[in-house]
Order: sequence, then C-alpha cells, then structure tokens
Amino acid sequence: MKNNNEFIQESSLIRRKKLGQFFTPEIIAKWMAEWAIQKNTETVLDPSLGLGILAREALNKNNKIKLTGVEIDRKILNYLDSDILDLIDIKNIDFFSLKKKLTFDSIIANPPYIRHHDMSISNETILHCENIVGEKLSGLSNIYIYFCIDIINRLNKDGRAALIIPTDWMNSNFGKVFKSYLKKTGFLQSVFYLDSELIVFEDNLSTASILFLENTSKEKASIDFFFIKNIKFFNKKPSDKKYKNYFEHQQYSWDLLEDTKKWDSLFRRRDRKINYKQSKLIGDFFSSKRGIATGANKFFNISGKEKKEYGLSNLSLKYCVGSSRDVDGLIFRKKDLNDKLKENKRLYLFDPPEKLSKSDKKYIKLGEEQAFHLRYLTANKEFWFKQEKRDYSPIWIGVFNRNNIRFIYNETKSVSLTTFHNLYTKLTLSKSEIMALVFILNHEISKDLILDQRRVYGNGLIKFEPKDILDIVIPDLKKIKRSNILALASELKILDKCYRENKKYKTNQEISKILESIIV
Repeated sequence: MKNNNEFIQESSLIRRKKLGQFFTPEIIAKWMAEWAIQKNTETVLDPSLGLGILAREALNKNNKIKLTGVEIDRKILNYLDSDILDLIDIKNIDFFSLKKKLTFDSIIANPPYIRHHDMSISNETILHCENIVGEKLSGLSNIYIYFCIDIINRLNKDGRAALIIPTDWMNSNFGKVFKSYLKKTGFLQSVFYLDSELIVFEDNLSTASILFLENTSKEKASIDFFFIKNIKFFNKKPSDKKYKNYFEHQQYSWDLLEDTKKWDSLFRRRDRKINYKQSKLIGDFFSSKRGIATGANKFFNISGKEKKEYGLSNLSLKYCVGSSRDVDGLIFRKKDLNDKLKENKRLYLFDPPEKLSKSDKKYIKLGEEQAFHLRYLTANKEFWFKQEKRDYSPIWIGVFNRNNIRFIYNETKSVSLTTFHNLYTKLTLSKSEIMALVFILNHEISKDLILDQRRVYGNGLIKFEPKDILDIVIPDLKKIKRSNILALASELKILDKCYRENKKYKTNQEISKILESIIV
C-alpha cells in the first residue's frame, strides 16, 4: 500500500483542491483524539477519512472502538496504510448519503474545504441541514458548514466531537446561522483559534480553528476561547512551564458572543488600546463598493502605448488604476497619474460609448479573436465589452494586505479595478473632512479598530470585503472642531510623504493633542 506522501506527490494540487482535501498535521490529530475519544467510547465517525490521519490517532487512543470512515474519493483509499485498513468500516460514499439514523459516541473530523461556487451539493442535503438548524442557510456557505451541521446532529448523548475547520465562519455572514446553531445545541465547549502565522493546512491560505463539542445536558455559561501562538501547544502538557507561553485564554458568555459580529475580533480585543469618545461607523458616512471587475483585465486595462497602437480615443477610455503597485503613497494626485502614464503603466480602462468608432469595433473584434468575450463575466453581459457603471470615489482601500491596511485619498477622476474597494460619501463631507479621516485611518491610533473587521488568511494575509469596511469604528467627523479637521487634513500630506519615502512617521505635539481630544 502506498504511503501518504506518495498520494500528495501523485495527486495534483488542482484535484485535491477540487475535493477540498487539506490534511491535518499529526500533532494536531493526536491532540484532537485525546479530547474526542473517551474511556466509554464505542462508536466513532470520521466523515471525511482522507488519508486516515485522524482515524489512526483515534485507534491509537482506543483500539477497541468501532470506527466508521466515510470517504467519497476512491483514489485516496488506495493510499491508506494496511495496518489500520482492517480496523475501519470504510464507506466509499458521499457523507450526506450516510443513513440519517446513524449516530456516534465520538466524531473526529477535518471536513472538506470547498467554496460555494465550486461545490456540488444537492438541494436535498441543503434542505436536510436547514431542517436541522431551523433556519435558511446562506448560498455562500462553504461545504464544511453543511458537514459540521450534520456531524453535530449525529452525536450521541454525552458524546464528544473535535472538528478542525477554517476560521472564515467566525467572520463571514454565512457563519451566522452556524453560530446560532451552536448556541441552540449548547454543545460548544471550546474554540481554538490558530495564529495566522501558523500554516496548518499545506497549499491552503486559510487559517484554522478547532471546535470541541460535547452533547451534555449541562449548559455551559461561558465558552473557552484559546488563541494558539505556537504549534508546540499541541504536544505540551499543562504542567510544562513553557505551556502558558504558547496560548492565551479567555472566556466569553453567549450574550457577548451573540452581540459580536466577528468572533475572531475577540482574540484581538485583549490588545486594544483606544476607542473614540464620540464614535460612528464608516457606514454612517459612506457606502462601499468593490472596484470594477472586468473579467479580462489584460484586454480592458491598457497602457498609453496600447492606446496609441490601437488608435483608441479618450471617448472610449477612462483613467483607471488596476494595480496597487501603481499607487505609491496615501494620496493619489493628478501628478501621480501623469507620472505613471509617462511610465506607460496600465492606467486606461476600455469602456466605449454606445456609438462605437471604427477603432472601437476593430479592438472589440481583436478581443473576440482571443475569446475574451467567452469568459465568465464577459459572457454574462448584454454587451461583453461594456463595463459596469462605477464613478470615481474619494477613498480607496486595499483589498489584500500583509501588514496594515492602506486607505488612499483619491484626488483624481480615476476609477479602480478590484485591487481596491471604494468609499462613496452618503452625507455631505468637505475635502478636508475626507482627508482628515484618511489620516486618522492610516494612523497607528486606528489600527486595532480596523483589524477588528479583517478576515485573516494563512501567513498573516489580511482581506477586507466592502461590508467589513463599513463596520470600522471612526470618530464622529461632525463633532471634531473645524480647526482640528484642517490640521489633520494637512497632516495627511506629511504622512503621505513619509510613506512614499519609507520613513517612520512621528506624530508632532499639535496632532497628538488633537488625537488625544477625540479618544477615550
């Protein structure tokens, strides 16, 4: 029988991702089995058997258990080690085809990770899971959410489950119903959140969380939350002196959890240093939209050289920033736009008027020859070469970030592609008020409040969705003195200069006093 490493080498990453196959590290699998498998455990389920990593550790804990392993992928079963093969009742089926009446004393699982647009799941399964939770599930739910719901429903009285899943359920709207279901059952005992620097799943940028659940009649008043900072946490005993250096522990009531939109923000609140005396949300002043999604940036986002080559006129083009690398600072000025155009950067967006010129028609034909019109986004438009309507916005926000998020004041009439999200004013705000806000958002003072709304991926990659940005807490701009607004707006230029020159910004005494006047 071939070993685990051979399967990973011989099975393409594309295939493994399609099936949501990301394997649990041995050190974590053993630790999960320690919780899930009890002395009186008789029946155990692994609903996504994979290479048998979790099953092996369950059998090592208690080799007298009756272990059922469900695995839809016939190929991966050929790589299971022979020494555990005969100890597992293997069912080569879709997990959701398992008899509904089958329940277990213990369940240990690493469900597949497949996003909604890639997964194949029957309406019958969706309805079954919705009946369990008593609510309609979001169409954006990852397949592991359906697995978890069915898993929890199969847990016998006094039984335990240990589940390792990504953390996006804590932050995303699709996780709301799942969190509500956890509260309804009362099974949740502990949540373990693994630091984003810990790459748990190979070839997957998702961060990981582990849930300990128990079907007990004793209602748990507060849930234990553990922030795991070091992978060594999983092989240390609590008596080890170094053990406490590897994690942080907090307890949160369900009342607080139900009032907390993004649960992973709970792991950062311990470090929060400030709040505002008179606060608002960005959404009180702005609406947000993602940048323009063309479906074929190579064709639509062009340079001055290409504009000239294809004879395209200004009537058919908009100024457009397609890459964050083309914005050097925190202010995007007209001079920056002109300088980048001289460098022949791709800062034009092809978006022809209703009446097409000869050059437009020729360029469109060129695109069709290269099959750009058959791509997913373009094929679903009435006119494949027309862009969605999007005006330029005064503030751009980077979608992906490694360290701090960047807010950019846009002085030009440039639109942006999906590299940036856009903020549009809902209330009347002066240029100075907008610039003052951009300064505050880029200042260290706002870091913790901004990060409360982030989505974290492996290796510290930070992402924001448009709605996440609207929930960021900011000072009430209308309650800040006019003179202070002007001073903060002016200071943005200094912060911008420091950013461009890669110099550390130092807050001067005047600005420090202004900031101190608006914070608690």
